[in-house]
Order: sequence, then structure tokens, then C-alpha cells
Amino acid sequence: MKVIKLGLAFSMMGLLGCAATNQKVEEIALNYQPNPPSVVTETTKQLLVERCNKRVSSVSYLKTHCYVLGDVLVIEHRLRDKRREWTANSISDSQLQLANNVCNSYVEFGALQDGMGYMVNFTGGRNGLPTRVITIDDCAKS
Repeated sequence: MKVIKLGLAFSMMGLLGCAATNQKVEEIALNYQPNPPSVVTETTKQLLVERCNKRVSSVSYLKTHCYVLGDVLVIEHRLRDKRREWTANSISDSQLQLANNVCNSYVEFGALQDGMGYMVNFTGGRNGLPTRVITIDDCAKS
């Protein structure tokens, strides 16, 4: 049980690291440097955005859309109600779900192999923050 709690604590430190440094989604995404350099074309990036936006689920309190910044596909979750707020659990669950989805999808995994990164930006409400960029290395860890 202590191992699970310790693992969750370390993963939350990684997720919330962006909040602690007060980084913006643009800064994180544009500072992402894939190694080796990305070979993803603009056409492929546009197809990834279209594919992502088609899979967006709609709920009354949340607006979600996808876009590309540099070599990072950003999935933005915006709370519509300023009285709501993001919790650490919702952020952690979303980050883990995104990593699982992109690592197990043929199209997204191919983009990861070509240098693309993925991240979630939580905005709106009373708080919000961007997560770290998910890379091909995250797939190797899971």
C-alpha cells in the first residue's frame, strides 16, 4: 500500500510540476524538443487534430478541443462554469488516460515515434494548469 501511495505522490509531483513553476501551455509546448527531431508533417498534424476533435465527448459543464503548438498536440479541457474547479484526481486521471490512449493507438503511437508529443491543458473555472508533455518514453514505461 505504501508503494502505491508513494507512486501516486511522485506521479502527482510530475503532473503538478507545471503548476508549481507557473508555466503556460504555450511555453511548455514550444519548448518541447523531440530527440531525434520530429519528422511529423503539417498535413499529419492537421489530421491528428481532426481525429482528436472528432473523438471529443461533450458534456454540459466542459468544452474540449484539440490544436497543435509546435510538435505537441494539445487537448484543452475548459470548464464553462467559473464556480467549478479542477481537482488533483481529475488531472491525474486525465493524464494517465491520455498516456494509455496514445500509447495503445496505432495512429497516435506512430506520431509519438515520429517525435510528436501530447499534453492536456486544463483551463476555466477557478483554477487550471497544463500537464507535462507525453512522449514515446512514457509508452516504454507503461
